[in-house]
Amino acid sequence: MAPEAKSRAIVLHTTRQGDSSLVVHVLDETAGRQSLFLRGVGKGRRTSAAAAFHPLAVLEVVTDANPRSSLLYLREFEPVLSLPGLRTDIRRSAVAQFVCEVLWRTLRTGDGDPELFAWLVECIAALEAWPGPGVANFAAWWLVGYSTRMGFRPEDNWSDEAPVFNIVSARFGEAFAGQEEALFSREESLLLHRLLTLPFGEAMALPLSASRRGVFSRRMITYLAHHLGQSLEIRSLDVLHAVFAD
Repeated sequence: MAPEAKSRAIVLHTTRQGDSSLVVHVLDETAGRQSLFLRGVGKGRRTSAAAAFHPLAVLEVVTDANPRSSLLYLREFEPVLSLPGLRTDIRRSAVAQFVCEVLWRTLRTGDGDPELFAWLVECIAALEAWPGPGVANFAAWWLVGYSTRMGFRPEDNWSDEAPVFNIVSARFGEAFAGQEEALFSREESLLLHRLLTLPFGEAMALPLSASRRGVFSRRMITYLAHHLGQSLEIRSLDVLHAVFAD
């Protein structure tokens, strides 16, 4: 970002710096993953500033170059969306933390992608707006969509003759001995097919157990890791499983 730049950003997480400063790690709409330095937290108008930087908060920010550091100064910030559910509801908060960790571990500085950013804002708004506590399926649905946005969309050629999804080929086929590590189970494969084809509301309403959601999400993370060429350990998945345990 150039000095005195104005943009939109999604908060991923924060780190305290001393008694009155905060490093806000964000996904910037055009610059990708960034770390912004905020001074004066806890003083004057910024007394409640930390509350504005909850996971998946969408902000309009003004930043400035910092001659002493690679971190940008965060000069001004304003919420773009009102997201009380993500701040106060334990279920939505757990989903938000999971999404933030996946983004943090899979995106890099400079990975600016306005189309991905716009899709993420739509997802955040949908998570906030979905009625009631029934957001248990959101993480599984989101992982499928995120894989697609990252360029790794599974080919939806599922059929009775091709009922098993192969992580390496990214398509459905038959199960063969010796390929177990690369294959979804038949149950996981059918769920993937459904999440690829169902509208959002119907995907959220699928009757899934906590165990089935957890196993499927882990397999999708394995799928992402394979195609990104990196190891992915998503610790918040255990928290998500505990929050939505049957």
